[in-house]
Amino acid sequence: MTELEDLRRQLFARTEGSRRLFERAREFLPGGAARGATALQPYPLYGRQAKGAVLTDVDGNEFIDFNLEGGSCIFGHCAPQVMERVKRQLEVAEVMSMASQWEVELAERIPGFLPCIEMMRFVNSGSEACAIAARLARAFTGKPLIAMFEGHHHGQLDALLFSHYGPPVGSPSAPATVDDSMGMHAGSESLVLTLPFNDADSAVELIRANAARLAAVFLEPLTIFGGAIPAEASFVRAIRKITQELGILMVVDEVPGGVRIGRGGAIGALGVTPDLFITGKALAGGLPVGMYGGRRDILEPLLAPPYDRKRKVLSSGTFSANPMVMSACLATLDGLESGEVHRTINRLGAEVRDALRALVSEMGVPVQVTGAHSIFGIHFAEEPVFNVRQSGHPEWRAEFAVVMMSHGVLWPAGRIAGFLSTAHTEEHIQQVLNACRHAFQLLFARQE
Repeated sequence: MTELEDLRRQLFARTEGSRRLFERAREFLPGGAARGATALQPYPLYGRQAKGAVLTDVDGNEFIDFNLEGGSCIFGHCAPQVMERVKRQLEVAEVMSMASQWEVELAERIPGFLPCIEMMRFVNSGSEACAIAARLARAFTGKPLIAMFEGHHHGQLDALLFSHYGPPVGSPSAPATVDDSMGMHAGSESLVLTLPFNDADSAVELIRANAARLAAVFLEPLTIFGGAIPAEASFVRAIRKITQELGILMVVDEVPGGVRIGRGGAIGALGVTPDLFITGKALAGGLPVGMYGGRRDILEPLLAPPYDRKRKVLSSGTFSANPMVMSACLATLDGLESGEVHRTINRLGAEVRDALRALVSEMGVPVQVTGAHSIFGIHFAEEPVFNVRQSGHPEWRAEFAVVMMSHGVLWPAGRIAGFLSTAHTEEHIQQVLNACRHAFQLLFARQE
């Protein structure tokens, strides 16, 4: 038995409660879980408690959480300032068939954190926000085509579910648009143009060639689930220049980023102002939220009532802008107001990236460390990583996750990005570094 197999066996022995729950769950839940992100193999881990930076499973095992629900829990899990505000709100109203003062208060404060947003709408998830933003772009421009970059993630709805999951297809300079799921409408890929990331010349050429049909270019200035890969500043400026020149909307997707990054988000740090901006996750400090917004001249004419399907864009939702989530968002902004949180988590992010690079150099292993601000990524690749095609060996990620979890670090298989929060400590960082050292030793020992 290899050491990796032994670690896997030990992990199974420590998670008998999860295995028993899995046996019950798979009778009713495909894969034994209610969402794909937690449907790990051979069975999911089932949690009992989340507090700060620590998750506890039903067997009592503790795991340091560097996933934080896709970066949502910027203060860690069950942050007192968020939970107390939500509890007070629950005594007044959880949902209402009315607009609320809390959505007005939040809307008034958002431009102070994200200056590119003049008007906005709140929804329940990043997926909804992305899909409606695409609808809005098509309505405003009267054009059918949406462009996005290979490896970028814009949610799970059909409008933008392309070329993120699975190996890249087509040439590096002109990627193919590939459906990321069965069941999508035949020919839907014809409404999406896939562009090469961090290749300004090729991307600009494709945008110019398709300008007559192109409504918008969607961009993650810091890809998260596509590898924690930052966009180069010159690349982003080239995209902004060509979209402005040709009257094409630039739509920035910072669902996991946004207020997590700092005032202005990742795009603001690059000195670029988009036409539309999408965010969510960390905005509510752990509760479900999505938001899209941007130029007043785009949103006001297409979203203001009365609704008419021939002249307006539909954007609603039973639980959109509910008072509970709006209160959580206000609590989050309160916590971020001074800037100290950003200084703390961005310092931790830089510390982790620097320490990982030093470890890689010391061990002489082919690993690349990416990320920016409070986010870091690990790639099994020999050369620097600037796009998803250079990400290395994705098949190693499941084994990497096993070693990490054996050290008490939650690192779901398939994920690349790790997130920092104010709940993480120096001890937690040392724990992830120790786990990485062991993982690199085991993974690369096989290659010798």
